[in-house]
Amino acid sequence: MMFMIVRTGSGRKYARRIGQELKRVNPHNKWLIPSVSYFPESFRSRPHLNPRNTLIHSRAAYPDGPNWVRNLVAKEAEGYRVVNTTSVLRQTSNKLDCAMFMYDAGLPHPRSWEAKTSYDEGLMRRLWYVMNSDYNVHKVVVKPYTSMDQGANVKVAETYEQFARAVRGMTTGKVVVQECIDYTAIFRVVVIDGRALPMSWVDRPTPQRWRVSVCLNRNMQFVRSPDLELLRVAEDTQAVIGGEINFVDIFQTASGRYILSEINTACNLTIHEGMAKAAGHVNWNIAHYIAKYLDGAARGMHGYY
Repeated sequence: MMFMIVRTGSGRKYARRIGQELKRVNPHNKWLIPSVSYFPESFRSRPHLNPRNTLIHSRAAYPDGPNWVRNLVAKEAEGYRVVNTTSVLRQTSNKLDCAMFMYDAGLPHPRSWEAKTSYDEGLMRRLWYVMNSDYNVHKVVVKPYTSMDQGANVKVAETYEQFARAVRGMTTGKVVVQECIDYTAIFRVVVIDGRALPMSWVDRPTPQRWRVSVCLNRNMQFVRSPDLELLRVAEDTQAVIGGEINFVDIFQTASGRYILSEINTACNLTIHEGMAKAAGHVNWNIAHYIAKYLDGAARGMHGYY
C-alpha cells in the first residue's frame, strides 16, 4: 500500500517519523512525503497510483483556495481515501467557522465573532457594543482568520480602543474575535479514531506570559495521568467535528472547568513524544498510533490499540 503524507514546507521530519512507523506496522507499506507545493506533481509523475493502492494523509490544511487544496478535494472525489477528510481539514483550519460550529453544537467553546480590517468606525463600534451589551463579553482575543506564526499575532483587548487597534492591525482581511478565557492552564490531547491517548501536555500562563502554547513549546510539561474529564472533552470534540486524527487544545479555568481552545490536524509532535518517552510512558510513540490507524484505514479497518 502507498501512503502519501502531504506536509508543509517545514513538516518533513515528523512526516518521515510516520512513514517509518508505517513500515514497522507492515513491511510492505511504502510512503511518500510531498510538500503541499509538490503534491499535484506527485500524481502526474506516478501514473500507477490510484484509489485502490494509495491513501492520502494530509498534515497541512487551508480553508480555501490554493491549488493543492483543490487538488486534494479532486482526489477525494475520485475515490481516494483522505485522512482527515477534506471537509474536516477545511473546517478545522478555518478558525472562525470551526469555533462557531463547535459553540453551536453545544461544546464548551468561547463565543466568537467575525470582524474585518476594513470596518469603518461605525461598524467597529457596533460590534464592540453588541459583544459588551448583548453578550456581556468585555474582554476579547483578536487573531488572524487562519492560524499563522504559532499565535504570535494574537492580541487581547479590554477597551474599544485596544479592540479597534488590534483588528485593524491584523494581516488578514477577516479577523476572528473571541471571548477571552481567563485560564490557569492549557492542555493538549491526542485523539485518534475517537479515543484519546491516555496522556497530555500542559503549560500555564504567568503575569509576564499570558499566551502559552502546547504546540512547539519546550517549556510545556508532560502529564502522565490526565483527568478523565479532559480526555472526554477532547473525544467529544473530535466526534462533533468528524475528525480521525486530531490534536485538541483545551483551557482549564480556576474553577476546574474545561473550555476548548482549538482542534488541530497537523503539528510536529517530536517534543511531545520526547517528553512522554523520557517519562517512561507506554504510549509515548504517537507516530506509531497514527501509522497503525492509517494502515487500518487503508484496509477498511478501525482501531489502533
